[in-house]
Amino acid sequence: MAEMADLVYQHEKLRAVTLEEDEELWCSQQSLVDVVDVNCNHGELKQKGGGFAFVAKKDKQLVIAFAGTDFTDANDLAADMKSLTGTNVQMGKHRVNLGKGFNQQYQNIKTGGLWAAIEAVGAGSENEQHFEGIDITGHSLGGALANVCAVDVVTSFPWLRDKVHLWTFGSPRVFMKASASLVHSEILNEDNIHRFANYGDTIPSTPQGYLGFRHVGKAIYVNYEMRGKKMTHSIMHQDFSAYNVCGCSCMGPSSKVSNHFITFYRARIAGYIDLDAKKSSVDSKARIAQFKQAAAEQEEESADPSFVSMSNVCGC
Repeated sequence: MAEMADLVYQHEKLRAVTLEEDEELWCSQQSLVDVVDVNCNHGELKQKGGGFAFVAKKDKQLVIAFAGTDFTDANDLAADMKSLTGTNVQMGKHRVNLGKGFNQQYQNIKTGGLWAAIEAVGAGSENEQHFEGIDITGHSLGGALANVCAVDVVTSFPWLRDKVHLWTFGSPRVFMKASASLVHSEILNEDNIHRFANYGDTIPSTPQGYLGFRHVGKAIYVNYEMRGKKMTHSIMHQDFSAYNVCGCSCMGPSSKVSNHFITFYRARIAGYIDLDAKKSSVDSKARIAQFKQAAAEQEEESADPSFVSMSNVCGC
């Protein structure tokens, strides 16, 4: 899911990833079909708070991905700053207290086309059998929006509770303490919350706990082993935030100016998921060959005047 959290940034920039620049991201891009981009960074929607997400099918999964903070976008910065205070929102039968800016941008994306895209694929139907799971993901601000979306989907369609998986990378805290406990223990399936926190990343420490905010889901803490060269991961408590000093790591092989960027998350997660680099390389080549063959076959079919394609990749 880290690739999807990265790929949504590329969709926001209206660019396709090439095989030469990023093999894994390219493979992830090719695996998506029926992509719907929800772009709220223009016109009246931009004035109301902006935001960007996409909805797509991937095998038997539905993927919903949210873009994180664009530091050149005033709306994204405002969403972060406004979320230092909470607001009460009715979600299904629950009253949820969450960051004001996160909710504002999420609601803008929801009404800007997100909910229509989710309902269009039939994901909300009580008899829905098309998807084995719904993966909701995002990095940074995108992780905060993914949190809100997961709660919104489950409270709107309770029968989907065990199908919804929340994947966040460097997400800030989203919910006030009482609501975080409610989301963590009752609304979402705790086992389906995958919250990655990278060593040296300061964003998961915000908004600060002393303001009343708490995380949901036990953290998956990504780090190097002490005096070692291997990546490690540890399951930490619900409100854990990554160790950092002024927003950066300062010691050992993990030292970076900042470990918040999604590219660092992808690289470091791959470091502990696939420690066997040779096997990873073989798997990657096999996937690339598979997608190349499929692309060639599709090109041959498209050349046939009797062939009409009903699918799309990256929304085009």
